[in-house]
Amino acid sequence: MTRHDEIKAYLEKPKTFSDKQDHDAHLGLIEPQALGANTLVDATTNLFRRSDDGKRIQDRLVDLEVLVSSMFLAFEASEPRDTIYAVLSLAKDTMPRPKSIGRPPWMEDANHTAGKFFKAVFCRVAFIYQYFGSVPVAKELSPPPDPYSVYLDDRIAPDYEKSLTDVCADFMEYCIETSDSLDILCRHWAPMPKRPTKSEKVRLRIEGLKEQTEHRPTWIPSIEGHVYGEPLGVFEGRKNADSLVGCVERRNQQHYGASKGLKPAVMFGKNKEMPPNDQWVGDESNRNSTSGEAEATASQRRGEKQARPRLDKFDGTLHVKGFKLDTISNLSGRVLNGVIPHEAFELGGWPKKSKDSEYPDDVPECIWRTLVADRGPDGTNAPTWYRRACRECLNHTNTNGDLNTNEFKDLALPDTPRTMKLFLERVRGVVWCRKFFLTDGDEEGNRGNYGLAPAGAKENDIICIFFGCSVPVVLRESRKQPGLYQFIGECYVHGKMDGESLHPDIPPHPYTEVQGYTLI
Repeated sequence: MTRHDEIKAYLEKPKTFSDKQDHDAHLGLIEPQALGANTLVDATTNLFRRSDDGKRIQDRLVDLEVLVSSMFLAFEASEPRDTIYAVLSLAKDTMPRPKSIGRPPWMEDANHTAGKFFKAVFCRVAFIYQYFGSVPVAKELSPPPDPYSVYLDDRIAPDYEKSLTDVCADFMEYCIETSDSLDILCRHWAPMPKRPTKSEKVRLRIEGLKEQTEHRPTWIPSIEGHVYGEPLGVFEGRKNADSLVGCVERRNQQHYGASKGLKPAVMFGKNKEMPPNDQWVGDESNRNSTSGEAEATASQRRGEKQARPRLDKFDGTLHVKGFKLDTISNLSGRVLNGVIPHEAFELGGWPKKSKDSEYPDDVPECIWRTLVADRGPDGTNAPTWYRRACRECLNHTNTNGDLNTNEFKDLALPDTPRTMKLFLERVRGVVWCRKFFLTDGDEEGNRGNYGLAPAGAKENDIICIFFGCSVPVVLRESRKQPGLYQFIGECYVHGKMDGESLHPDIPPHPYTEVQGYTLI
């Protein structure tokens, strides 16, 4: 038993009525690893590489994407934009190196010292000439750029005049470009818009104005879909299942490979008044020629006061290259509070128990692998004993055929097999608040695809494989805007998680012959 398991067992209380009245009864629902205290300990250990004496930071070890979408989700910023801006100085890819350590000592030679002396003299003379108006001289003489400093991408540079949607979309575009992955679409991290205070609501009411709500595209994953929802939700217990894309910290060890590591091809829709930049993310062509213009335009935009509200940079659309895998035809109910409904097993080929029938001796492959998403803890291969543990659990369904995964969770039951506890712990993390689905079979009479879909999935939603995304996703065509799609979320499709559905003749990046999908 790990230290986290010991803490969790200590916090758990006997389930009695009097305990429910206790103000601290919620402690039994807490997952110690999700607490902010645990995050701070991990951060101080894993964020930096320090010198031998521990007094100086030698290097930063974590990317910005990890900090925003994983490590600091336990904390809430009063200003939503600070979810990104507040950690820029901690990330290894966004923190400029101090000039004192940015230039090697051997570069501080006599010529360099003399150069600084003559530059100081020139600045003094220029000031005198400027004072008397003899010659036009620039107001400021900036030092030459330090070749050892890190350039901060304009998309993630702090700008509090940008809308929250633009801030999130810029961050996602940056992450997709730097990671060559679309998994950021499946990680629930985006902060909720700032709620107006009571005084602001009163002022709006007095002025006769309506409260403005910022529209957010479905492809920006809200933190409400995270395991514990918003940061303080950890005190109320699990709300959603674990993300299938796994820990972003292990970028080179993705749990799945539905697109076989293909490079993503996406285009963010942008309003026409913004500087043109219609190239595909991931395409290196023309990037160098436009970066200087974009930087100059952005610096001018930051330096001048806006006479009118700034037009949003993004128009809310995202075009992604990929292909349709299948269509959902049957769905089970949601897995509520860890109770798996009987229709979930029936869709996988497991019969509902009756007085005159017995369960089969073996569990269908698709059922026990789907229950654990075909993986063990931390993305390892599913242990073979999962099949036996699953068969044992199915013997304990209730009279309706439902399986309550919480029934054997209580650690006060010493006779419960440890394998069953470990299996059910994994199952809860995978199926919580998700739906089981089955697609239509093909024309040859083969059975459809079986798997897990988000809670918001509906029948006739389509399952797609996006190039650059490690897991399949669920989309829904808009009724009001045919040809445009809402992004529902990630999904698990048994037997299609490691590139089995990819055609061998896929064109090279940027997949010009592939039509793709436009998300809204």
